[in-house]
Amino acid sequence: MRSIAAVLTLCAFPAAAQTIADWGGTYCSIAVVTGQPHVAEITCVNRLTAGVTNNRGVVMLDGQPVEIIATMGPGDVPDRFEVIVPPGYYADPAVDVEEGGEAVIRVYAVLMG
Repeated sequence: MRSIAAVLTLCAFPAAAQTIADWGGTYCSIAVVTGQPHVAEITCVNRLTAGVTNNRGVVMLDGQPVEIIATMGPGDVPDRFEVIVPPGYYADPAVDVEEGGEAVIRVYAVLMG
């Protein structure tokens, strides 16, 4: 019973340093950047996978969760990656990535005046 509770806790509260969401080969990783108009880059890499059913992942940005939704097409159909950022940020629109390809989604901070 403890192991079930531990797994549920990990799912509900991802580690503060979570930088990769992986779906059996296809993955997205986040990197904080400086000196750019954006504050982070999420690189999504599409690899041929079979039977992946959990298509949601979480990476962390400044201690806040960034959700990634990977809509995986059958076979070699491109996969779509969408990023849902916490309040105070916005991100590039969803991207379609060919099998074997990768794309970068930039995350920006909303400037408060």
